[in-house]
Amino acid sequence: MRSSSNQIIKNQSLEILTTYQKNPSPQIRNRLVDMNIGLVRREAQRWLHNSGETFDDLMQVGSIGVIRASERCDLQKGYAFSS
Repeated sequence: MRSSSNQIIKNQSLEILTTYQKNPSPQIRNRLVDMNIGLVRREAQRWLHNSGETFDDLMQVGSIGVIRASERCDLQKGYAFSS
């Protein structure tokens, strides 16, 4: 059951990313960030004690990273966006 729900999320993310690349808009971009905020949060927690930055700063930089990754992602290579 967990595997099928993960696949559904991956498919939704791929569909939204495809839509964003065809027609970039702030609403679609924000949805991509929302879908990947868990990944950002996990990495911010990981780096919190290894850097002198605050958690909020790390979250902000991570969110910007998701935005830039969504703009640069090449779907033709076949990699998952979260990679």
